[in-house]
Amino acid sequence: QSTKSSTTSSSSKKKTLQEIKFVKKCTQIRSLFEDLKLPQRDRRFFTKNFMSRYDDRNNNFVNEQLDLLHLHRDHTLNVLACIRRRETSVKQLHAVTKACISALLSSKNNGQESQESQESPVSPSQQDRFRSILIDAARRAQETSCDVIDAIVPWRKDFWRPHPFK
Repeated sequence: QSTKSSTTSSSSKKKTLQEIKFVKKCTQIRSLFEDLKLPQRDRRFFTKNFMSRYDDRNNNFVNEQLDLLHLHRDHTLNVLACIRRRETSVKQLHAVTKACISALLSSKNNGQESQESQESPVSPSQQDRFRSILIDAARRAQETSCDVIDAIVPWRKDFWRPHPFK
């Protein structure tokens, strides 16, 4: 009888340890739900159906959900990094545009005195250089905008229903 009671005690300790791990995973899931700003409806559904009590089925779902949420977190961080790069390139485009306009205006103002001699205030080589700089900055802004869209596609696939990236 002591063997039977020690076996029961051992299996109940194992179950208790598994239940503790289950509860920790549920806590991690709740934290990821919050960090990733998942819709309340999805949170409530998963919590009610799979986190309310420990059993093997729920434990398997919780493990799977935790893996999916970590993957979703990686996708989210990737999208945010792409957005940060895009915002930087748009700011650079704005700064380059402003600098080009300023240079053109200042050279035009300086060139008013020489209008009698029919000279252009900005040389063709300067115009080509300005054009090249602007095109390069615009292309970078366009590429980084496309990178954001490309990063949102796998992020969106993580959801049961389509959601906008906010």
